[in-house]
Amino acid sequence: MNPSILTTIFSRPLRGRATGYGVACVLLASLALTACSGGGEDGDESGSDAAEDSLLPAADGDTTYPLTYDTPYGETTIPERPERVAVLGGLGELEVVLGLGVSPVATPWESADWPWWAEHADQLADAEVVDPWADALPIESLAATEPDLIVALSYAGLEDDWDALTTIAPVLAPESEGELPWQETTEIIGDALDLRTEADQLVVDAEAAVTETAAEHPEYEGQTLGLVMNRGEEAGLEFLNTAGSSTEELLTQLGFAPHPNAGALAAADGEIALENFQMVEADRLLIARHGGSGTIEDAVHWLEDSEIYGSLDVVQRDAVGFIDPDESGGLPIAWSLSYPNVLTLPWTVDQLTEAMAGIDPQ
Repeated sequence: MNPSILTTIFSRPLRGRATGYGVACVLLASLALTACSGGGEDGDESGSDAAEDSLLPAADGDTTYPLTYDTPYGETTIPERPERVAVLGGLGELEVVLGLGVSPVATPWESADWPWWAEHADQLADAEVVDPWADALPIESLAATEPDLIVALSYAGLEDDWDALTTIAPVLAPESEGELPWQETTEIIGDALDLRTEADQLVVDAEAAVTETAAEHPEYEGQTLGLVMNRGEEAGLEFLNTAGSSTEELLTQLGFAPHPNAGALAAADGEIALENFQMVEADRLLIARHGGSGTIEDAVHWLEDSEIYGSLDVVQRDAVGFIDPDESGGLPIAWSLSYPNVLTLPWTVDQLTEAMAGIDPQ
């Protein structure tokens, strides 16, 4: 999804380094990290260690430290099990950390930015927000959190900021370029924190949310679905389940057949003119209504009162569902569809299922 489009649909604007999101994340091929912890010799040091340990659950004891990584940016070594974790990458790393029960000392997001963090507010209560999309990374703010690991698997500024970051703490960074599946992101972080068993369970649970929903809704099987974001007349329409997209992959896992025009619309990056809206015709249609730079009401009027919209068979059959913005005016599902992870997947499936409730494609 185009970052310039994303800026119109989220409650928190992306700035500066947001271009890194346009190319998604970079691949960390195989990382394993270390586990030992130091202990204090007197009462004061023991109390300090106990406070530090409370930021992470007990270790599995399966990771062997130290570990050294040879990344495109330089070599880094994690000498022992981290105790103060700073999260700099924003494409799923924080969700993994939260899902593992870790309280990070730094985060790229405000605690209220996304609804799938609701159950983890306590873990973010004391975290410093370090904006990785600022024109210049606030290195001083990050250093002040005193991390002993910086998780930056998807951070777009590693080439520029590597030297500065590694003077603060070891950096969990990609070993090669390429898109990293969310499952691997989860496994890598789990190994890094000696919580691989818990990480594997997060993956199992997230995947189960999809397979269980598919089993509960056999009516999805073989159906076609058009999923469209209406951003109003100025910003236009975007078809989300293009060929090869993470959205198409999820819908396929839920049992839906690929949309017949998914390939053609992928060639246009999902952009679709109103006069070509008949290309979204399907057994079911879901419209995520945002409004872009205008109002939702204007966007709804522009699309849903148009002659071409009313002429669609799916509209005439009343097989259309809607997803509207949250209280902040953002459209979180646009992000969660683009960047699935251990917390967004169950939330996304629930949102899609709710939006399709009551639709009879017959």
